[in-house]
Amino acid sequence: MDLEEKLYRENLELASLNSRIWAFIIDQFIISFVLTIIYWDIFSQIPPDTNFSLYYSEIVQETKGVVLAYIVFAVAYETIFVFYYGATFGKMLCKIRVISIDLFDHPNFFRSFIRSAVKTFGNYIFYLSYIFAWGSPFKQTLHDSIAKSIVVKNA
Repeated sequence: MDLEEKLYRENLELASLNSRIWAFIIDQFIISFVLTIIYWDIFSQIPPDTNFSLYYSEIVQETKGVVLAYIVFAVAYETIFVFYYGATFGKMLCKIRVISIDLFDHPNFFRSFIRSAVKTFGNYIFYLSYIFAWGSPFKQTLHDSIAKSIVVKNA
């Protein structure tokens, strides 16, 4: 039985690209908000110097640590929520969820982690991972294909 027949049998409908984009935006806002709170003290302690190049170099130096924290936090956030709930907060608000194409349940921890890692790193390479969704019959992004998952509407 192919995937389309399984989706029909289980009465599942693929999530629209529009709802997936909104879920992504919401999740990025949540991640950015949390990291802003965590790193607020560090950035607020950098004095605005009259020497712009010195001020700029201090901002760049602090930002390097934030980028690593962003990657770790984004991967952990996505992995934990997809593994436990099948959806992040953004996906929950948009009423969509991630399911494994093998079991039609939320992905196991390893697949959730792989999906999250590929998605996060794909975001740094011109959102490369998302380009694959427009050519896929099941709207699978690169991170969905690798993790053997799809995103569906909640029933």
